[in-house]
Amino acid sequence: MMDDVLSLQRRGFLQVGAVVLATVAPGRAMAARSAGGSVVVYRADDAASVAFAAAMRAQAVPTFALGDDVVRQWRDELQALVVGQGYRMMGRTGYADWFMLRGLAAEHRIFPQLEQQPGPHSFDWVI
Repeated sequence: MMDDVLSLQRRGFLQVGAVVLATVAPGRAMAARSAGGSVVVYRADDAASVAFAAAMRAQAVPTFALGDDVVRQWRDELQALVVGQGYRMMGRTGYADWFMLRGLAAEHRIFPQLEQQPGPHSFDWVI
């Protein structure tokens, strides 16, 4: 029963994420399309996060497992993709990761396009 609920939530998130990606500001959308679109971040120890990343990986979207130091990971690899190349970043993560990545992106005036809390310990988001 819970797997059915998670599947519906995941499907809804993917549908809303696709709409958001298609309707972003024209200049940023052009940059994102030319760069390859979006990247997905996930937590390897969270089953829902891993399932979301696997579904996106099946659609040829690059995925990044978040490590212990999210700030360093942002500065070392994600920032260049999101800020420098115009990729959209999305994920299904816990509150701490969502809060940190949202703040790091905001330093570059990049703000969330979608945020939702499907469960008590997870956030779906697109930046």
